[in-house]
Amino acid sequence: MSVGGVVRALNIAVSEALQPAFSGAIELDNSKFTPPTKAKWAAVTFKLAGAPALTLGYGGDDRGSGFVQVDLRYPRGNGFDDTTADVDSLRAAFPIGKTFVDSGQAVRVMECRPTYFLEDQWYRACVQLFWDAVIPR
Repeated sequence: MSVGGVVRALNIAVSEALQPAFSGAIELDNSKFTPPTKAKWAAVTFKLAGAPALTLGYGGDDRGSGFVQVDLRYPRGNGFDDTTADVDSLRAAFPIGKTFVDSGQAVRVMECRPTYFLEDQWYRACVQLFWDAVIPR
């Protein structure tokens, strides 16, 4: 159980939630990926905010927290319907309090917050999934 377990659990959950709408077009942290130039695609970034001690001593636990940022990019000029449907689908997959597990490491969703803006030739929906986890030392 570790921060790696948190990352894997969230990456798997996000990848599954983005299927089939973003099939083959998902960039995970530090992975090889060539984004399409004229089709929608997603980028997933993991951020660890910190892991202060929860219990003392050898074999204690830390309280990990942070967020996963899911950037959904759409070619500009294609309307808003596709974007809102994908964001709604992603938010439905991550209700507050839902727990995901990988190799015994549990991680809980604390908040799911979307924002929208223009970026170069893309319309971008940014969904931040805030999480917390008890991480054994």
